Amino acid sequence: MVSRENTIIGVCVVVAVGLWLGLRTLSGVPEWALFAVLVGVGVVLPSALVGYRSATDGGGIS
Repeated sequence: MVSRENTIIGVCVVVAVGLWLGLRTLSGVPEWALFAVLVGVGVVLPSALVGYRSATDGGGIS
């Protein structure tokens, strides 16, 4: 069974790559903005969501 943490991380990574590819096709989007979207949605957001969930659930892993 896939844990909730892995589900959160997987969904965020798929969304981040989709946004990155979509924004990359647009002209005028700077490379730093593409990198920021990729790191922000693919790394920072899932880390924050998993951390928040762990804090509200008493730190237990399900």
